Amino acid sequence: MRHLFLALALLTTAVSAADTALLHKGQALAAARAHLLAQGWQPRATRLSLADGQAENRSGSAKTFYRAGYREVEVCSGTGANFCIFNYLRDGACMRVVTVGELPRDASVASWADECPPEDAR
Repeated sequence: MRHLFLALALLTTAVSAADTALLHKGQALAAARAHLLAQGWQPRATRLSLADGQAENRSGSAKTFYRAGYREVEVCSGTGANFCIFNYLRDGACMRVVTVGELPRDASVASWADECPPEDAR
């Protein structure tokens, strides 16, 4: 959870112009992901663990996204707007997409940045 709030505080939109044109705030997660995959971005799984050793992306609301095939989900806040972080990789560059929404069909893009997951999540 600490990583989610830190990431949300640091995210800025600093991705290339071509990639930025693919994403916009409010865009459905499924559409954003399809555009990224078409441009060669690959889902990047992460390995954050909770104190009990359970994978962060297989617990709470992140589990819903993971089970729906979004293996790139890192973590979800599980409260309020339910912010979630998704990670992508292309040619050594990273992109993190933050969404709002509790279910994959309702999730929409809130922000994105050219950042890699934290070291302990890789």
